[in-house]
Amino acid sequence: MTDPSSFDELERRQAARYSIKMPIKFRRGKGMTRNISAQGVCFQTDAGLDLGEVLEFSLVFGSSFARRSNIGVRCEGRVVWTRRSEETEAGYEVGAKFTEVLFEAQSLIRQLSQAMTATQV
Repeated sequence: MTDPSSFDELERRQAARYSIKMPIKFRRGKGMTRNISAQGVCFQTDAGLDLGEVLEFSLVFGSSFARRSNIGVRCEGRVVWTRRSEETEAGYEVGAKFTEVLFEAQSLIRQLSQAMTATQV
């Protein structure tokens, strides 16, 4: 496991991050997001993931953002850091950088950024 505090601060904060909790689902498990940006997502999960692992996952946007019933948007990302969670019962906190985001997800992420005040975390 790699602690995110060891990364260069510039690399870690190239995009504004927005604190938001939404379900995330992937083949080996599920979790809850802590924050999201145009470049990646931080989430909590019980699944132990490997550094560099490529994930195909769905972010489940609520109806207030999707403008219809809840919608799962498929994304792909690479695990760039992981650590044991000390704050919650979830076993791990994971940072994943988007490698592929469908157009609809990009639009929903833009809506999030416009709807929320940027919170640098």
